[in-house]
Amino acid sequence: DAVTVLKHWLESGITGLRIFTTGSNMGGQQLEILDDPRSFAVWEYAQQIDLPICLQMQAKALPQVEMLAQRFPRVRILLDHLARPDLSDGPPYAKAASLWALARFPNIYLKASPHNFAAAKAGPATPASFFRRVVDEFGAQRIFWGSNFPAAEGTLAELLAQARANFATLSADERSVSVSSIRRMNVPPWPRAYAHGNSAERMLPRCRKPVGLGAKRVRTDTVILRMQGPQVYRTVLSATVMLV
Repeated sequence: DAVTVLKHWLESGITGLRIFTTGSNMGGQQLEILDDPRSFAVWEYAQQIDLPICLQMQAKALPQVEMLAQRFPRVRILLDHLARPDLSDGPPYAKAASLWALARFPNIYLKASPHNFAAAKAGPATPASFFRRVVDEFGAQRIFWGSNFPAAEGTLAELLAQARANFATLSADERSVSVSSIRRMNVPPWPRAYAHGNSAERMLPRCRKPVGLGAKRVRTDTVILRMQGPQVYRTVLSATVMLV
């Protein structure tokens, strides 16, 4: 029973779920599992306890996300890598229409990453025009950044500098609002943060011995779950969430 497994890991201190339907360890395939009714019990329970769910997916699965946003309006759904939209046509990014269509759902959040920064510099696309459109559609309060460290090339300092450069054309107020949204959504309680970070910075929980697909990619990060159909597995988040 997936809900029973979820409750077990909640007692261990997890702060969210991450569902993989695609990824570098999955051969680029897009699993059609998001609309599997057998998973709805977990979504419903997440809605009851205000547990956010992060989706690792491709843009072609966005119609399934629209269904989930409508069916579970109180679940905060985070799209990893902005669901990898197609930016090849440049402004106004008509090929990303399925992403813009989700802006009307207040429970949809976006995580920008080095994948998006690279796509925003290819062909006619530019970071200034793309991220301006993202903020205009969704609002800065629903956007944050993930370093994708250590899978992404570069040190954390270099990845942070890359993010700041891509968001440079946003206003200071927009960047400030985005930071506030990250804290509300992802920062754990003070006691746990102090125990793990031992500093003034509120850090996310860590996992020293990850298992599953995540073990091949990262050794410390947020302990979450991986769900495929009705089954739930323990894994780790592959992208470190930091404030810009």
